[in-house]
Amino acid sequence: MTATYKPRQFRIYRLVTKTRILTVEDALKLGKVAFSLTEYKKGAGAAVSVTHYMDHQRTALLAFDILHRPVANPWWNGATEYKGTKKGADLEARTMTLELVEGTENPVRLTITNGPGEPAGTAGAIKPKTGTAQAKVVTLLSWEHARAMSLAILMHVQAWQTMTYYSRIQEATWQPPDNGGPLLVDPETGEVLDSA
Repeated sequence: MTATYKPRQFRIYRLVTKTRILTVEDALKLGKVAFSLTEYKKGAGAAVSVTHYMDHQRTALLAFDILHRPVANPWWNGATEYKGTKKGADLEARTMTLELVEGTENPVRLTITNGPGEPAGTAGAIKPKTGTAQAKVVTLLSWEHARAMSLAILMHVQAWQTMTYYSRIQEATWQPPDNGGPLLVDPETGEVLDSA
């Protein structure tokens, strides 16, 4: 019998370089896309691994911006997102920055930082705690890799949105009871009056 590895979440995109592994995975059950960066040394294994969960709508917009930057968004030069997780009594801050480094062979820099966090305001936001050690991994992407990642993300998120459209609509809106008969509807307001 041969053992095969299956990731916990579907891999949307993966890029392995000499010292870094970038993985983008489906966490859409949470409404998010997971970005993981791992720094490793050949023969020694992983030295640092960090993860960031981005809302699927923001991820799709970011992917769109990368794909269309040369034409539609010449002013776009990057994005930073702050997220966090409560782990027991502790807070963990997660930051992801995607920025352009013009004039280099690999002009897209992706940075993910994880570490202790603290409350930022009253809305439940979490920011990195000042003066604390943060786990940080940085990788540079060529335009080809950045665009391939963006296209894979955009296609995956759009497929998920299409596949779950009706269940999300039914979950988020009131639906009339289905008792098999026709509905009586007010022709001026569209309000369901009663079912026949």
